[in-house]
This record gives sequence, structure tokens and C-alpha cells, in this order.
Amino acid sequence: MEHQEWLSEINDLPPYQDFIELSDPHDKSKWLVLQSLFKWSEKNSEEVIDEKNNTSKMIWTKLRSYLVKKENFKEIIKILEKENFMGNWMPECDHLENIYLGEYYWSPSFLDKEIHYFGRFDWVYPRDDIPILILPTFDDYFHTSSGRDSSFAGLSINISMLHKWIVENMKLNWKIANKGFYNEENELTAYDPSYSIDEPKLIIINREKLLEFLNSNELDIFWIIYGNKHIIGTSFEENKDIRYDINGFFWLDRDKNKVNGNFDLKNIIYSNLKDLMKQYNSITKKNAIWRGKITKQFRKWYNTNTGNIL
Repeated sequence: MEHQEWLSEINDLPPYQDFIELSDPHDKSKWLVLQSLFKWSEKNSEEVIDEKNNTSKMIWTKLRSYLVKKENFKEIIKILEKENFMGNWMPECDHLENIYLGEYYWSPSFLDKEIHYFGRFDWVYPRDDIPILILPTFDDYFHTSSGRDSSFAGLSINISMLHKWIVENMKLNWKIANKGFYNEENELTAYDPSYSIDEPKLIIINREKLLEFLNSNELDIFWIIYGNKHIIGTSFEENKDIRYDINGFFWLDRDKNKVNGNFDLKNIIYSNLKDLMKQYNSITKKNAIWRGKITKQFRKWYNTNTGNIL
């Protein structure tokens, strides 16, 4: 299949609903994925590498979930199912540095940095123009090979964790020795399987226990996905149509007791986008990117001036 044909083909993308709802083959228990990062790429072999252009195909997708108050659930669906989540603009906490994994949630070292200055927060607006409070369900522990946590013996580790608000309000205990979160009955409630086995990084939570918590607190949950299909080994300048963005929105439909939603695939011409960012900066004297994220002001300007939705 030619590169351009493959890039625009949506039918070879996975059914993302199946990535949210999981079942343990051993005890048939049901789990929900709260955060994940998935990557698929062709192996570096003669069969899959285009020798003429030295290129190969790749797909990556991030999945993120958020809580919202039940009274705002329908409104947030109506707003966010139309949004493009590329640009990493939805709120998520920055990972903490120089914290031991065993110190999470309770130690003075952790609590001293659990403030907005360090990119830490709980309930927050997605954007200034979306005045509905949401809570990211997830957090990250990141340790470099040169970090001071000697329990990892010089390894670089990235583990998905639960947000502190959820840990506290579900009354969970983080047990580093057991590599999971346990409730007051000492039942495993959430964990990152990649901690112990060779799996994509993700945090999963027991479906039944989460739903019980949501029901008792008048809360609901939704997921966003974003990523792209692209060709490795090509630059923007070599092929301006080389990336297609994956974008989706899902929510837990209580009436049907399943995850609903959809995703699409859009061609974003990144070379043109870079030119438009320069044009925006020249006209407004403002940056289109702030702290690694596309600003809402540039998105509004882009949508108004191109007729497209970014």
C-alpha cells in the first residue's frame, strides 16, 4: 500500500473502545483503562522498509480519562466531542522530580510539591472558555537512570499512577511492594501492568469498584484519545501531508452499561501549520506555542482564518 493511501485509511486503526474496557482472562474481572500510550510500528526489516525512501509506517495513540460532576456530564460531552485534542492542551499534572516512589501521596517531600507552582492540581477547567470542572484520573512517576531512587538500580522507569484526589477519596493505599492500589478490604483496585510485565504503559482500575465510587459521589467519567499515523524517516519539508491526526472522545454510558463514542482521522498539513504560526506571531506579536502546547488564542485565530478546526 502506498504511503498516502495508508495514511488516510481509517479502517486499519484499532477499535479504541476495546482499549478502554478490559477483562482479566484468569478471574473474568472487569477493568477500565484510565491512561495509556500505545505505539505500533513496522519492524526495521527489508520486507517493510521502503528502501528507496528509507521510510516505514508508525501509529501512536495516547488515551486519557477525566472525572466530571454528573450534573455537567451531558454538557461536557456536547462540548468536548467536537474538540481536537492534539497539542496536549487538556489538563494533566506534571510528573514530580526527586521523589521516591514509596513517598507518593503521604510524605512531606510529596506534599510540599503538591501545588500549582509545580504543575499539580485536582479539579480544574479544561480551558478558560470551558467553565466546567474536571479531574484528571491519572498521574505519572518518572525516574531517570541517574536518579537517586536506588531501588531501581540505575534504570529509567515511567509508571502510571492514580491522581492523589482519587487515592484519598476512594480510600486506597499505594503498596509499592505489591505494585498496586488496595482498598480498605485489602483488595487490588488499580495498578499499572507494565510495572511487572512487558506491556504498554497504562493504569487500570477495577470497573465495579470505580462505578460504585462514581455513583456514591455523583460523578461520571470520559476519555479522550489523540495521536497520529505517520511515516518514519520523512520530514515536513519532504512531504507536507505525511501525518494524519487521530482524535476521539468516549464516555461511559450508564444506561447501556458500556463505553460509547467515536474517533476520526484528519489530515493536518504540518508544514502549512508552521507557516501559519509564523504568520500569527508576526501579526499578533504572540507565540502560538506556550510551554509545549498550542495556545487557545492561536487555535481560535487558526479556526477563524482557515475555516478548519484545530
